[in-house]
Amino acid sequence: MSRELYFDNAGSTPLLPEALERFGELAQIAYANSSSGHAVGKRAKGELEALRRTLGMCVGVPPEGVVFTAGATESNNTVLRRFAQSRVLLSATEHPSVYETALVLRERGVKVELLPVSREGSVDPAVLREHLKQPADLVSIMTVNNETGVRNPIELLAQVVRDHGGGALFHTDTAQSVSPAMWPQELEGIDFLTLSAHKFHGPKGVGALLMPKPRKFAPLLTGGGQEGGLRSGTSPVPLIGAMVCALERTLEGRGAAFTQRCDLFWETLLARTPGLSFTTTAPGAPWIKNFAFLGLRGDAFARALEGEGLHVSTGSACAGQKGGLSRVLKAMGCDPQRGHIRMSLSHLLSLNDLERALKIVPETYERYALV
Repeated sequence: MSRELYFDNAGSTPLLPEALERFGELAQIAYANSSSGHAVGKRAKGELEALRRTLGMCVGVPPEGVVFTAGATESNNTVLRRFAQSRVLLSATEHPSVYETALVLRERGVKVELLPVSREGSVDPAVLREHLKQPADLVSIMTVNNETGVRNPIELLAQVVRDHGGGALFHTDTAQSVSPAMWPQELEGIDFLTLSAHKFHGPKGVGALLMPKPRKFAPLLTGGGQEGGLRSGTSPVPLIGAMVCALERTLEGRGAAFTQRCDLFWETLLARTPGLSFTTTAPGAPWIKNFAFLGLRGDAFARALEGEGLHVSTGSACAGQKGGLSRVLKAMGCDPQRGHIRMSLSHLLSLNDLERALKIVPETYERYALV
């Protein structure tokens, strides 16, 4: 029996064997509470701080600017709930953990303004500059979009906020940005970045809030004073160890060779399936592509592909939409008559896996599309 083909790596990624092994090692030696004062607790604390230093070096943030959390959702919530006091600007295509949190804040009196995106799905720095003519506490714009793979010009956007000088802080969700090419090349002007381990072949339930320039704030979770008083809760050292291992390996795996493999796969897929086209051709994460097509609903196409053993998605796994255009695609002005699916690759996929997918997609589309 052929193994299932998992092409929904923007939704979540399979756990790397090395990360699982690292989890097991730390579960054996760092099982004590890292806040305890005895020798075993201090050993766990030593492992925790070593992991903090390693993660910081990987992403260009000092160790004191690394706050371990349960994932990007918690990290995003922490930033918005603590720093959006009167007016917050966010792109119209943000992840639900940013967008829906902002709507909650709106009910509490915070002014929330959505920055429009271009037809290609990115925020224009000139648009942001115009919106900053009125005071704002916080600007939140994701680096790589989870539905389309489009990369915002995050360095330029951060520079706009910095040059404006109005005191606004800048936050970017980098959950989908773990690769040498997609990670922000310049952190100057970026106050907060957020990570979720399961987006880069780490375990679920762990992530990080990153601050290039560390700052203090009232914690979202209280009761223990861990993470320098910024996030209470017993530190899950084995989970953190698995996350850091996965981060290092994924940064290696998503290099130039992986980009070339992705580009060739997408080019071949379009050549073999004339009915499919890219939803956007804007620069972005090479492993994430959103496709548009006629004659078939996106959810129906996804189910048909699943019947052939190929797993894709219609968009954000956190949005829960069924049928019709997602909020992100509507913001881009996409044609509501077209269906959409998202396919996202992994560097763990074999050449045989890719070739099987290149056979399944065109055959399934030809069989079901009413065109």
